[in-house]
Amino acid sequence: MALSDVAVLRKAASYMKAHGHAKGFLERDGKVCLAGAINKVLTGDACNWPARTNKLIRRVATYLCRQKRLPTGSISAISWNNEAGRKGDEVIAALRGTAKSIAR
Repeated sequence: MALSDVAVLRKAASYMKAHGHAKGFLERDGKVCLAGAINKVLTGDACNWPARTNKLIRRVATYLCRQKRLPTGSISAISWNNEAGRKGDEVIAALRGTAKSIAR
């Protein structure tokens, strides 16, 4: 049985928490970016990008827009992940926050 979107996002957050946050790479030295963490949960390989990853990344971007009170579509979750100064804990919080918002 396939994991729900909520489960994938929660597991992606846990994976990143355990292995670390990467920028500019799906995976580097075991650390993963936002998309790499989702890919890892879905396929077991951070660099294997299934179509479902795109859907989940859009959901994270929508969550970020709502949190920042910006128009939907005004934030790219990938670019946000890679911003200078972006901390892994912020990305983990966005993954968990998105999961929580979907679960409601």
